[in-house]
Amino acid sequence: MLMLKKKEIQNLPIQKPYIPKGFEYVEGDVNTGFVIQDLYANHFIWVPVKNLTPNGTLDGGLSFNSQFGRRDFYKHKRKDWQKHPFNPSLYYEKVDEKKLRSLEKYGGFYVSQYTISKNEDNKPCSQKGNLPWIWISAIEAQQVAQSMCMLYGWEGVHADLPYGAEWDSILQWLVDSGCKTLKQVLEDSWKWGNYSKFAWYKTHVPDLVPTGSLEKCSANRIYDLAGNTWEWTREQNNEYEKPPMIVRGGAFNHEGHKAPAAFRSYEHANCQLGNISFRVTLTIE
Repeated sequence: MLMLKKKEIQNLPIQKPYIPKGFEYVEGDVNTGFVIQDLYANHFIWVPVKNLTPNGTLDGGLSFNSQFGRRDFYKHKRKDWQKHPFNPSLYYEKVDEKKLRSLEKYGGFYVSQYTISKNEDNKPCSQKGNLPWIWISAIEAQQVAQSMCMLYGWEGVHADLPYGAEWDSILQWLVDSGCKTLKQVLEDSWKWGNYSKFAWYKTHVPDLVPTGSLEKCSANRIYDLAGNTWEWTREQNNEYEKPPMIVRGGAFNHEGHKAPAAFRSYEHANCQLGNISFRVTLTIE
């Protein structure tokens, strides 16, 4: 793992996103969502990263993580999780050196515009209009994510599940760009997510919806970061001998103020549930 000393915090320049070989520009810009697609219409969004920090986080360092999670929330009532002390010892991930060097060189990474689903050929895809791929464990999800480069012939990129720090970087970008407020990502995300407390919650039983089907659930052109399904990340909870994996963002059967976009929950790596899916990040090599 690459470790940077405190004095070595690096502010990364905002630059035009690099478009990998085999992809083409679709729409948008760095502030509103720079969209690319491959030959098979898999869509990805560029996430600009401002700095690298000593603890391996990507955007905002310790102060940012202390705002957006990593709390011992299961020892308290969920509704008060934001008020509990920042506890970095509970969570662990190694952001590898290649990824950090890529961020330093290119100033960001790509994330799938949609939660991963299956296309008509039963292949994993980042496309609009399919039900998210659920009933998949963290182990399987990571294998699927990493296989997508070979499946689609992508060159010059590495595909994987998001690190927790990458998820935090996405949220920070939403706030910095003015797309969402700090409160909307930290305290209550129901207005822009498919939760049990959505617009029709009084008369409608919430359910899983197809990817990209609710425009209100788009943030800088990324769909369903809040609600619809929890999403696996590479982050782990170190309270246990066999650390479970962190999931982010809440799901259709949760409430937006109890599981906002920044919220961390966890499940064991081999767990398969009907409200957990995943998305994919692309690191430029």
